Amino acid sequence: MNIKEAMEYVMYLKNYPVNYKREKLDDLLELLQRLRKCEIMNTELNSKNVQNN
Repeated sequence: MNIKEAMEYVMYLKNYPVNYKREKLDDLLELLQRLRKCEIMNTELNSKNVQNN
């Protein structure tokens, strides 16, 4: 499962009664969103690095 899929799964879980506390899902989603931003920035930096070499 990649980060984007994990984010979608957490959003799915938030729509249904689950055993997890909603705050924990909110925290997990926030963490995954930050991770996704880092992943996107890393991809962009790698692309620029390849172009410069």
